[in-house]
Amino acid sequence: MKRQWLFAAALLAFSASSMAVDGYKNLKFGMSRQDVLATKTCSFRKSPSDDKGVDTYFCTNFKVGGKRTNALVLFIDGKLARFGFNQPANDALAIMQAMKDKYGDPIDPPSMDQLQALERVPNDSVDINFDNNTVTIRLTTDDDLNQNMLILYSAADFDQKMIALKNAQISSDL
Repeated sequence: MKRQWLFAAALLAFSASSMAVDGYKNLKFGMSRQDVLATKTCSFRKSPSDDKGVDTYFCTNFKVGGKRTNALVLFIDGKLARFGFNQPANDALAIMQAMKDKYGDPIDPPSMDQLQALERVPNDSVDINFDNNTVTIRLTTDDDLNQNMLILYSAADFDQKMIALKNAQISSDL
C-alpha cells in the first residue's frame, strides 16, 4: 500500500479541467429530505445528531460499480448539503485519477509526508479536494492502521452553512 500512496502523490502533481458540482447523479444540493428519500438511492435510515439544524441519514446498500457500500446524506435546515460513500482504500489510485480527469487538479494536494503518514499514524486523515472543495476524497486510518476511503460531494456553501449553524448555537454563550 505504501507504493500506492507515493504514486498518488505523483499523480496529483499534473493537471486537467474543472466542472461545477451540483450534487451526485439524481441527488441535487438543496433537495428536500422527502425528495431525497423518494429517490430510493438506497435504504436511508436517520442517524442521531447532536447538531441542531443538521440531519444525517445513512445506508448500507448503496451501489457503486455494481458493489454495495455504505453511504450518507447530510441535510442542513432540511436541504441536501452533502452526499458521501465509502470505497475500498485499494481503489484510491483509480479514483484519484478518475476525479482528476473529471474535475481537474486537486486544490492544495497533500504532501508526500502527509500521504506517507497514513501508513504509520493511527487515526490520521488526509483530504484531497477538487472543484472548489465540493468533491473530496478522504483517506483515513483507524487505531490499527486499517485504511479507509470516503468520497464526499458537498454543496459549494456547505462550510459556510455549518459555521453559521455553529455560531448561532454558541453565540449567546460567548
